[in-house]
Amino acid sequence: LEEELQQRRDKLDEEWEELAQAQEEASFREQQYRERCDAEYKLLKDKLHEEHKQLVADIDKQRATLYQEFEQQHSKWEIEKEHERQQQLVLQQQWQADHLKQTAVWESDMKKKH
Repeated sequence: LEEELQQRRDKLDEEWEELAQAQEEASFREQQYRERCDAEYKLLKDKLHEEHKQLVADIDKQRATLYQEFEQQHSKWEIEKEHERQQQLVLQQQWQADHLKQTAVWESDMKKKH
């Protein structure tokens, strides 16, 4: 009977040892899994951060380009506007000169008739 109890005790000890070893292996695998997940998370986070920095840089570059294009177009419009104003002034002066000539001719004709 004692021998049978000893065999059972030995068998339980052996099973306990196997369970303890299985638990230790599971803990080790869980730790490896956590470390791998943490490393992947850090890589993805770093990659996302770099992509974000690149997007911000690209947007800033596009904004600067658009602003420069706007400034150039605005300057061009201002030059065109000034050119049109000068042309209007010339046309107005020509019209006034023609009007004065026409008035002088008309007055001269009127004097000749009287």
